[in-house]
Parts: sequence; C-alpha cells; structure tokens
Amino acid sequence: MDRSPETNRPVGDLSINTSGSAYKLTASAGTLTAATSTSFDVAAFGTASKWKFQTQPTSTTIGTTLNAVTVLVQDAYGNTVTAGTGATTQAFLGLQSNSFGNNLTGTTPVNAVAGVATFNNVKVVNGAGDGLALQVSGSFNGDVSSAFNVAVATPATTAFDVAITGTTALYLERGASASTGTLKQVNMVDGTSAILQSSLNFPSSLVTDGTNVYWLEDGNGIGSAAVVKRAAVGAVNGLVTVSGTMTTTVGAILQTDGSGSLYFVANNAAGTQRDIKKLATTFTTGLAPTALFTAACGVVSTCLPTFALSGSTMYYWNGSSAILSIPTAGGTSSSLVTSITAAPISMAVGSSTIFWGTTGAMFSAPTAGGAFTSRATTSTSVTRIAFDGSSVYSLEGATIRKYAIADFSFTALTAAAASQALAIDASTLYFSDNTAAPNSHIHRILK
Repeated sequence: MDRSPETNRPVGDLSINTSGSAYKLTASAGTLTAATSTSFDVAAFGTASKWKFQTQPTSTTIGTTLNAVTVLVQDAYGNTVTAGTGATTQAFLGLQSNSFGNNLTGTTPVNAVAGVATFNNVKVVNGAGDGLALQVSGSFNGDVSSAFNVAVATPATTAFDVAITGTTALYLERGASASTGTLKQVNMVDGTSAILQSSLNFPSSLVTDGTNVYWLEDGNGIGSAAVVKRAAVGAVNGLVTVSGTMTTTVGAILQTDGSGSLYFVANNAAGTQRDIKKLATTFTTGLAPTALFTAACGVVSTCLPTFALSGSTMYYWNGSSAILSIPTAGGTSSSLVTSITAAPISMAVGSSTIFWGTTGAMFSAPTAGGAFTSRATTSTSVTRIAFDGSSVYSLEGATIRKYAIADFSFTALTAAAASQALAIDASTLYFSDNTAAPNSHIHRILK
C-alpha cells in the first residue's frame, strides 16, 4: 500500500474489483527505491448484491417464444457469484413497462444455478409492441434488459397495406413481381393468424369497417380486370363478393366514409380519363362502381389523383395544379386551392385543414379554400400521411414522423425501411418494415 514518505501514513485506500491470483503491489515515490509486496489472491466474488442480464431478449413476433434469456447473480463489482446461498437465489422476470397492455407467459420464478438463472419459455402476449424491455428482480437490486420489438406479424413477402379493427390486423402480402397477393389476418393478442384469401390479382389497397374487409385488385390494368372485392373479417376462404369489372387502372387508395360507401381513383386504359369511383359497401356481384367525378387526363403519370374524406365531403387533387372538393353524394366540384406546383402524393383532412405531402415537402390549406402554406421540408417523398385531430403522421422513405399541427415541429418516431403501409387508431400507429426484404414486419408503436 502506498504511503507518504513524510508521514508514513496511507495516502489512499486501494481496491481490486477483478478476481485473480498472485497479485502484487508496487510502491514508488520520486527517486526512492520502489518496493514490491508479497503476492496475494483476490476471491472470485464477494457478497451477492445485484442481478445483471447476460443474454438479452431479441425481437420476435406476438405469441412466439423469446430466445433463452439469462441473468447473472453478481457482487457489487460485477463478478458473478457462482457459489454460496446467493448463487441459487430465485429470479423473477417481468416487463419493465406495460404501455400496450402486454403480459408475459413462461415467467415462473427460476432459481439460479451457479449464479445463472435461465428463462427458456417466455412469450409476450396480449399485445404486440415496439420498444419493450424485461426487468429482473428478487432479493437483490434488479436490472432492465435492452429494448426489443414484438411485431404484429412477419409476412413472408412485402406487406403492402394494413388495416386495423379492434385487436385484429388485416394485411395484404404481395410477392416480388406484385402479380399475386394474399390477404391475411392476425390476432394481436395471441398471435394466431390465418390466410383469408389467396391468389389475389395485383392487390393494391384494403380497408375494413370491422365486419367486412374490402380490397382493390388492379389486374395490372389489363382489359376488364380491375375489381373491388369484399369478404367477412375472420372468414377463412369465405365467400368473396366481386364488383363489376372495370377497364381501368385503380390507384393504391381505397377509403370508406363509415356510412356505407367506398371510394377510390381510377383511369382508363389509355390514360386519358380520370375517375373518382364510388361503390356501396353492400355491393352485389357484378355491380359496377359509379363515377363520382370524371375529367380528361393528358398525362398518364398524374392520372391517379390522391384524395381524402371528411364527413360528407371529398377533397382531391385534380392531377394538375388545384385541390377541389365535391360532395360524396355527388354534385359540383368547388376549387379550393390553386397554383400548386408540386404534385400531392398523399393527403389527409381534418375539420378545417387539408394536409398533403409531395416529393420534398408538407403543405396545408383551409378546407374552406384559400392560399396554401408550406409547412415542412422533407428529404424524400411523403408516401402516406394520417391525421388524428392533433398531429399529422407521415411515412417519409425509411422514417415515420409526427408533426404538431400548431407549428409543424416534428418528432422522428421510428425507422420503417421500404414501408408500404401506415395506419393509426386512437392510441397506436401501425406500419410495415421491409428491412429484411423480401420478408417484412408489421410493427406497432404508441403515437
């Protein structure tokens, strides 16, 4: 131990927090001859005082068993206590937070063996969610694991669109060629899933009213192939009602007004006519959608305008330089916003404001009409947006942002690589992530 040469008193306390043998101490001061102590050993561990996660949980899907999670009994210095009564202490495992109403199964308390407690059969049930963490406790100071995600579903191919009703998530899968698709559903409580319909012909969008699910099939714009289809939620290989065929290309937007009608956009095979179509949710086989709005279209690439619904009014981009409104019951269009130079890609509407995204910005305008305002600059195209009355949520390339409508300051909520889907409910946001393409994940986060 070092001592002051003037006083021969200790100048400080020494400690060694790593076990080992044949340690030696060396004392030196200025020009004095150094002195070395005799060798001594440091025990492998001290008194058990805390838990420490050794093997962290990895991301999984709802209802799927987590990887084996191990926690260590450690002393105050981080050494594993491998013997004595502390080495066999009972460990309790739980969730650090329960924001999604999740629960764990397979968490029966485990006695450590030689300082290691192993949990082999843990599942997250009663709600998928991102950013979860485990917490270990029992006799000593606890520990919290690193964050992990429990996905709503892991589609075998790209998740092209998603719709939510209660605890059920419905989604479309499309293969690499996009020519065939599958409609699936998953119970977000226990992870049970089912294929509702298969062999879909270029599916592009879906929506649900809780009782039925509706989707578009484009047929790649070939001949009389575009249709709207309906099936009951939960009905595996159930009855499918098919609308009349359309010699059109349908867009990737299908919406319902909640009052018994569906809306979507389409153009004719030549790309010279633009329609906004309307179809009753109770449509019978072979019933053709009616045109709520029809106009000439000179540029095929802008012939599928985006739109949004609010109450009994539809707001839509005319494929040129204006946003208009039209009653959903039909009638005359009213021009609301003019001199738009960047084509809207996505749109959402509230009681008094229209929001839309372009290839590099977010804009808004009053629903009553008037000048539009540039609200934010984006680094990429805003492919999907949603509005819940207080915030705008946008899908921008590989990022989902939340914008405050007061000043349009934003928070980057999460990464969403190559996402094709964005949906919200009262408290939660759902999106797809194709990081591990061609496989996808459907995730759930709090708004």
